[in-house]
Amino acid sequence: DGSDFTAMTIYFGGQFWCALIERCAGGRLYAGRYVFGAEPSNPELLNWTAASIGFTRLSKCGFWTSG
Repeated sequence: DGSDFTAMTIYFGGQFWCALIERCAGGRLYAGRYVFGAEPSNPELLNWTAASIGFTRLSKCGFWTSG
């Protein structure tokens, strides 16, 4: 139905730079966090996204409902 998506948010968590990954697939919502440590550069973010985002462990955290 076209509602599947993946979103990534980069944020500073007070001590380390992190990525929050949210994925909706088959009506289920999954999320995970990756800790970069130091502020990643744009090339580092692109390389990590291309090579490693698929290996970040995601946990089921809810369901999308329709209607």
